[in-house]
Amino acid sequence: MDQFDHPSFSTQIPHSSQFIESSLSATLLGSISQKKRGEAFSADEDMHLVSSWLNISLDPVQGTYQTHQSFWARVWGYFHKYKNFESERDEKSLMQRWSKIQQATNKFHGCFSQIENRQQSGANEQDKALYKEMFKTKFTFEHCWNILRHHPKWLTDNQAKREKKKGISASSPGISSSSTAKTPINLDENDNGDTNFVDLERPLRKKSEKRKIREKNSDPLVTILEEMRADKKEERARKTYMNEKKYLLEKEMVEIEKRKADLEELREEEKIMRMETSGMPSHLQKYYYHRQMEILEKKK
Repeated sequence: MDQFDHPSFSTQIPHSSQFIESSLSATLLGSISQKKRGEAFSADEDMHLVSSWLNISLDPVQGTYQTHQSFWARVWGYFHKYKNFESERDEKSLMQRWSKIQQATNKFHGCFSQIENRQQSGANEQDKALYKEMFKTKFTFEHCWNILRHHPKWLTDNQAKREKKKGISASSPGISSSSTAKTPINLDENDNGDTNFVDLERPLRKKSEKRKIREKNSDPLVTILEEMRADKKEERARKTYMNEKKYLLEKEMVEIEKRKADLEELREEEKIMRMETSGMPSHLQKYYYHRQMEILEKKK
């Protein structure tokens, strides 16, 4: 687990919209009000936003065909469900912040790659350290980049954007472009309608399976039976996945509650250890003395 009390991206598996949306209570949905304009994002908010984006963008149950609006609604829901800090960011605020993070980290990663190439060509460690020292005054998302740089989804999107700027065709393998409202969401750095989607680590979609079945079989009856089998297989896989998600989430909640109980117990013990008993009746003095001895014995 990472520093947040929710399944971090490096160890967690992504969450489907059906489970997240059903888990979000009405209290949560009603309690998130608009953040004051201009209030700066904290590092915790940034890293949690990055984790939320990674989880939702690679959700294999929901699939890739989701609109921009539904995608960010799910990111917003995930962000507020698993935050362990005070934050009332609305959906628009999270979108705008992600755009800034994406632009800055893309640029920084390009510079970093150039330095790495120089290092391989003979540039010494002093050059690398000097670059890092100079860049700190300009780059404010190193905490985000340190998360994103290790994930194939972000790295491939980053590479696709660089290739596009160099004049690579949008029809290159693994990349598709469309401007219609129902196309896969744009997970690139700008939400400008130009969708470059890279399908990573996702199971074969149901529509693709059915299309292959129809192409393979000329007999309509055989096709129908094959599609029914594919539907059942898809449903079994979805149920298995959802059960696993539910189990992991319940396990996380138990761990969170245990940590809360341990913290509350620690606070109570500290209160007892600091208690001034000189002005108390003798029976209370005796009681708190024994409690203090028990606490000290437990700490040994």
